[in-house]
Amino acid sequence: MERVRTGGARRAARFGVVLVVLGLVAAACSSKGGSGSAAGSGSSTTAAGATTTGAAGEGPQPWRYPGSGNVQVGTGTTTGGVKCSSGVAQIPYSYAPPCVAKFTGSNGGATSNGVTSNEILIANRVFPSTANAAQVAAIAKQDGAALPVVDQQVRRTFVDYFNKTFELYGRKVVIQDVAASGNSTSEALNQGQAQACA
Repeated sequence: MERVRTGGARRAARFGVVLVVLGLVAAACSSKGGSGSAAGSGSSTTAAGATTTGAAGEGPQPWRYPGSGNVQVGTGTTTGGVKCSSGVAQIPYSYAPPCVAKFTGSNGGATSNGVTSNEILIANRVFPSTANAAQVAAIAKQDGAALPVVDQQVRRTFVDYFNKTFELYGRKVVIQDVAASGNSTSEALNQGQAQACA
């Protein structure tokens, strides 16, 4: 049983690391002034006309203010169906935050590149097959790493659980495979940024 838990924790950690790496790649690319770059910190509106200032202590951010809606902590029912009350967590886990009732109302619509009123799109870059990549995959398989098809199944399971359980204000995470023009080995060696951004 402990082995199963450890494997699940590792997969969850790996999923989190993938999201962080994707965010870092996006940040590196947008800082070069690409099509996904955000408005400058001195701007008061974005290209879409969204204001970049909000309540005290917020912004500047390229987000619309305000979204209209209502979120209550410790009352109601979470998006995952948990009945909220004092001391109840968002999910049955000792380190989870206090439960929050399911959001209702307007979430403000599109807020950023890949984020619409109903989805949060994450690109999963799929690299072309190379001799080096095949060798790495063979060594990983020999060492007992999960097959890619198993990783994909686990990822789908986690994303489905995430979408059903966590409050995303009317949105769902969607992971979409995108053919990469870069080279995974070059990127592992801190090279090939232009191809990664492309």
